Amino acid sequence: MIILYCALLVGMAMVMMPVSTTGLNQLPKRLYPHGTAIMNTLQQVSGGIGTAVFVGIMVSGQHSYLSRVPDPEAPQQILNAMISGLQLAFLITMVVALGAFILSLFLKRTSAPKEERTEGVQQ
Repeated sequence: MIILYCALLVGMAMVMMPVSTTGLNQLPKRLYPHGTAIMNTLQQVSGGIGTAVFVGIMVSGQHSYLSRVPDPEAPQQILNAMISGLQLAFLITMVVALGAFILSLFLKRTSAPKEERTEGVQQ
């Protein structure tokens, strides 16, 4: 599990940095602080939602496993159900991370539009 989790975190790092850079490059330089704040907020909210979704997938995998065994109350079956749910959650996580990595290969490098300087106008 530790190796899979490390692979997940490496994949996330490989995806998040190019996405953050590309997203901020769309903004004029004066809006970088706002863009960074929005990106950080979205990252935290998405992390919370993702955790909830994947815990739900894990629990669904547990229930699916327990519905197929003759004695779902046995401690060994409960442990096996948890392992089955975790495997399902990690499998789906790896598929999502792989898909995100593949999509990140198609990001195009852009630069911020040039800002026109206006005299006497505060922005």
